[in-house]
Amino acid sequence: MGILAGFRQLIGVEVSQDLATLAERNLQTLRLRHPEVCLEIQTMDAVRFQPPEGPLVVFLYNPFVGLTLERVVQRLAHYATRSPVYVVYINPRGRSAFLDHGFRQCAAWPDSQALVFESGPASEASQFRGLGHPFTSTRSSAPEQGQILRE
Repeated sequence: MGILAGFRQLIGVEVSQDLATLAERNLQTLRLRHPEVCLEIQTMDAVRFQPPEGPLVVFLYNPFVGLTLERVVQRLAHYATRSPVYVVYINPRGRSAFLDHGFRQCAAWPDSQALVFESGPASEASQFRGLGHPFTSTRSSAPEQGQILRE
C-alpha cells in the first residue's frame, strides 16, 4: 500500500523472527517489481525502533496494546518534536494513548475503524497521500478521493 501511495522508503518492524523471515521473502518479489523503492524489515521490539530522519508516516493495524503501545506512542511523540508524524491506525483500540501524548486526530474512515493522527511542527507538515479509501477529514472539509490530508 505504501508503494501505491508513492512512498519511496518503507520499513517494516516485526518482533517475530518467523514473521520477519516470511515478510523478507515477500519483499524480494516487491524489490524486483519496484527497484526504486527502499524496502526493509527490521526484526525487533517496536519500542526500540529508531525511524530515519524526516517526516514519518506510521501504519498500525492494532499491533499491540497496553504498555507497549504507550511506549511506542511516547517515542513517536518525542520524534514529533523534530519532524511531522502521521499515524494511520486501523482498528484503533488505543486511540486515547495518541490523544494523551498530543497527537491530533485529523481524519477517519466513516465507520471509525481507521483513524489518522498527526503531530509535530505544523510549519513542516507535508501533504500526505491516502490509500484510496474515503476518509472523512476532521478538519474543515472532506478530502478528495485518495487523499487523507491537505495542508
